[in-house]
Amino acid sequence: LDNLISAAQKGNIHITFKSLISGRDIREVYTLKGVDIPLNPNSEKIIFLHVNSGVYEDIQKDTITEWGLTRDHPNMRIG
Repeated sequence: LDNLISAAQKGNIHITFKSLISGRDIREVYTLKGVDIPLNPNSEKIIFLHVNSGVYEDIQKDTITEWGLTRDHPNMRIG
């Protein structure tokens, strides 16, 4: 998860996780760039900013099944 956090602090990332309420897989775009909320490494959850809605969401770490860089992420190399 260190790579996920590092990438999210630099820009937008896709995260797929299993909803604790509905059990369905959710894939959305989140970021930590510009987010001034301290990360607690001992917490089971990470608070991300949902890019499209501007709402903060806490995602339980062990529900994250996949993540990746968005096309506009600074680390994405095109070509």
